Amino acid sequence: RGREAEREPMRTRVVVVALVALVALACFALVDAHSGERDSPIDEALQAMLDWADATPCASSRRVGGVCAPGEVVLDAWLQRALATQRRLQRDRPLNATTWIGTHNAFNARANGYGLDDDVLRRVLREFGIPDDHTVLAQQSFSMTDQLRLGVRHIMLDAQWFAGAGRLCHAGTDFPWFDRLVEFVEHVLHRTFYYSSEQLGCSPFDRTWS
Repeated sequence: RGREAEREPMRTRVVVVALVALVALACFALVDAHSGERDSPIDEALQAMLDWADATPCASSRRVGGVCAPGEVVLDAWLQRALATQRRLQRDRPLNATTWIGTHNAFNARANGYGLDDDVLRRVLREFGIPDDHTVLAQQSFSMTDQLRLGVRHIMLDAQWFAGAGRLCHAGTDFPWFDRLVEFVEHVLHRTFYYSSEQLGCSPFDRTWS
């Protein structure tokens, strides 16, 4: 038992080092996958949308990450009339023949604190000569409350089991080589981590599913 107790701290260190190495390898793979993408029309459109979100008027001075705090977006009258007209035009159509505005990773919004370090991350990538134009961790600018107020009727939520709880995570990458490495480490250490490439991007600080 004494020897087993002495080995336990060493095993813990090995686990930590192995997991850090795995995450680092995955990050380099993600960067390499996008290394040739720069100055594309998508990047220009993305920046235009971010500028528009920053300029959107708020009901109060409360802002998070440069955009209106949840529930504070001032609704545009023309937009509301246009959406109402669209709903009237298709209200007698079957569901599969109607158009609904949807948001990808709706929970992952700057208004809720996601992606506030995007600018810092871009500067770090530039220091290493890595293309960074498309690096935006927040998928939305406004909170789900304001998305619904603005007319969104289809919201997408990515739920993952991570750090002992069901969480809303911006994750879901498929790296078979990463999963094989995790399985190898589990086999060597005789432990199960319940971790795979699908959890890359999850954080213990992500909001829990509730």
